[in-house]
Amino acid sequence: MGYISSFSSYRPLLRTPWGCQVLSLTVSRGSETLGKRREKERNQSFTTLIPSRELNLYCLLFGSQCTGSVNIVVGECNDSYLNTARVMAVTKEHAKEAIAAARVEMEEGAVGAGTGMMCFGWKGGVGSSSRIAGGMYTVGALVVSNFGRREELRFVPYVPPAFDEREVPPGSIMMIIATDAPLDARQLKRLARRATVGLGRTGSCVHHGSGDIVIAFSNAYTIPHFSDSALQSVPPLIRDDAPLMNELFQAAIEATEEAIWNSLTMAETTTGRNGRVGEAIPYSLLRWIKWTEK
Repeated sequence: MGYISSFSSYRPLLRTPWGCQVLSLTVSRGSETLGKRREKERNQSFTTLIPSRELNLYCLLFGSQCTGSVNIVVGECNDSYLNTARVMAVTKEHAKEAIAAARVEMEEGAVGAGTGMMCFGWKGGVGSSSRIAGGMYTVGALVVSNFGRREELRFVPYVPPAFDEREVPPGSIMMIIATDAPLDARQLKRLARRATVGLGRTGSCVHHGSGDIVIAFSNAYTIPHFSDSALQSVPPLIRDDAPLMNELFQAAIEATEEAIWNSLTMAETTTGRNGRVGEAIPYSLLRWIKWTEK
C-alpha cells in the first residue's frame, strides 16, 4: 500500500515498459471508441493510456511558457484479465482526444482507464464521490477499482462466479483524494490514510500483490513559480486538533467508499480477450442494501 501526500513530494508509482494510465485525463473518455469497439476486437487493448511523452508535450505547449520541465504523476492498474496489455492499441491521437474531451461532468463505470477493470469478481471501473466538511470545504474521491473476490464484497448476497477467479490477477486500486481545505503535505498524508478505511468498508482485505495507491492533494493555495524573496510565506492551515480535521477524515472515508460502489454500479458487462466477460453487478442484489440519508 502506498501514499503520496502531495505533488511536491512526488515519487514514482508503478511503471510499465509501455506507459502508464493518467487518471486525471482519461477517466472521462467515452466507451464508444475504447469500450464497445473493443468488444469486437478482443485482442485489442482496453486501457486508456496517455503516454508520458504526449502529456509532457501538451503541458509544455499549452501550460506556462516559463516552465522548462513537467513532473507528471501517473498510476496504473493491471487489467490483463480482460485486456491484452502488451498491444499498443492506444495511439497519440487517442491521447490528444482524451485531453481535449476532459471536462467537469465525467462518466463512471467501464469507461476510460476503467474499461478493463474487475472489482470483487464483478465489472469494476471508474467511480467518484464527494462530501462537504464543516459546511465549507469539499473532499472529492476518484477511484479506478480493480481488486477483490466475490465473497469479500459486503452488504450483498454471494453469487458464485461463472469463471475461475484464480485467473484474475490480485488487482489494485487507484484512489485520488482532492480537497480545497488548506492542508500541508503531512496533513494530506493523514487524509490519504483515511481513504483506505473507506476501501476496507467495502470488504477489501488488501491482498498480497495488490497495489492499493492513494494520492491526496489540495488546491487551497499555490506557490509562486518565481520569486525575488528567499523566504516563502506559509498560508493559514487547519489545526490538527480542530474538530474540522475529523470531519475531513470522515469525508475522505465516505467519499472513497461511495466512489467504489459507484464504480461497480455504473459499470456495464464487458467482453474482453479470449471471450472473457466482466459481468455487471445485478441491481437485484443491491436491494439488500439499506441506504440512509443524513
